[in-house]
Amino acid sequence: MGTKLQKTVDYNTYQVITDYRDGYQYETKPVAQGGRGYAELLFFPTAEGYVKALYKDAPSDHAPAAYQYVYIYKDHLGNNRLSYTLDPKTNQIKILEENHYYPFGLKHGNYNAIRKDVKYQELAASKKEVKQVVPEAVKFKYLYNGKELQDELGLNWDSFKYRNYDYAIGRFMSVDPLAEDRNWVSPYNFVQNNPLTRIDLDGALDNPVFGSDGTYRGNTKEGYTGQPIIYDGPDNFETMEANQLINFGGNYWQTDIALTPNATAKIYNHILDNVNFSIDSFYDVVESKTYPNVSGTFKLSLLDKKTIQIYDSKTANMTTTYDFENPDYIKIQANIQLGYKPTVENIRATAIIHEFYVHGKLKLGDYNASHRIAYLATMYSNFWEGTTNDYKKYVGVLYNQYYKVEKNFFGADTVIINHTRK
Repeated sequence: MGTKLQKTVDYNTYQVITDYRDGYQYETKPVAQGGRGYAELLFFPTAEGYVKALYKDAPSDHAPAAYQYVYIYKDHLGNNRLSYTLDPKTNQIKILEENHYYPFGLKHGNYNAIRKDVKYQELAASKKEVKQVVPEAVKFKYLYNGKELQDELGLNWDSFKYRNYDYAIGRFMSVDPLAEDRNWVSPYNFVQNNPLTRIDLDGALDNPVFGSDGTYRGNTKEGYTGQPIIYDGPDNFETMEANQLINFGGNYWQTDIALTPNATAKIYNHILDNVNFSIDSFYDVVESKTYPNVSGTFKLSLLDKKTIQIYDSKTANMTTTYDFENPDYIKIQANIQLGYKPTVENIRATAIIHEFYVHGKLKLGDYNASHRIAYLATMYSNFWEGTTNDYKKYVGVLYNQYYKVEKNFFGADTVIINHTRK
């Protein structure tokens, strides 16, 4: 999909050109418009923030006269919440900017609006001074999700590498380049409408890469699909494919590495929270009954303790506990190690369709018919197409077993399998 190298903003009578060079950012702007008339270095990134280039007032001085370290405090989603620096004049820490966001990225207004910057002062003893400036004068604009604010022409979009995002409406302004990999959500959606726990690093799909403590870190190129990868290293994996990240020290969750129950719960919760689901109408040949279309949104808040609870069992992948006297009580427990490949789609199909909807909401309990209906509903869910072949076989085999037990019908597997969804 390429790498962003340059941005040109045409103001009719003049242009402003921004060049992106592996983190080093330059701006070319006419002198009459407050620029220097050539490509001036604005800043370059560090692990803790960025280094700002400071120039003398005369545009003829092409080289920066000094540099200043600026440090950034980020929240768990990578949002720029606070930037600060050491004021050389007072030798004290000064806050340059403080940011508070609504969930989808719109900044709070009417307070904390003051912005400061570091300026070069020829006559000052320290040569550098922190002073208040108008917001447009601050050149470092990587704020929400750590993405660059595009405030030119009054658009106020964020640049997510492959697409522009409008935080005022919580939607991208163009179609997801990998939309065919996740056809159950809008191609304009932002982090599946769950900005409290998900991030999108590039405007493609948000992929499950987690740290060993269960914290979601970002995405590889494949998108939010497949088996989560556990990776604690420093490498930038957003342009890697999954197999490349494995070569860089990543491990497939549950296959190559086992985590603590707490970390395991965090991964389950991230995969499952605020997920849209649907089940197509299907006909059950045993009961001669048609089950209608169903759709909804699964949220952790619907569960007891508002979390997937972890246990270590040799007999079951997931279990559901419910109470006829209290229809709102549903507890789902997930094994710390599943008996099938723990992909996003496989986990959602089991936890949301089989456990939550059939066992939890329909109150179909631990007997043959209930499991048969649960597996049949899974086949007709929106997750089924994305599940792995071994999972499809796993579901199909168990459906057939429960069907046979109910019908006491052995030896006609081809007829039975025709009742399942390929």
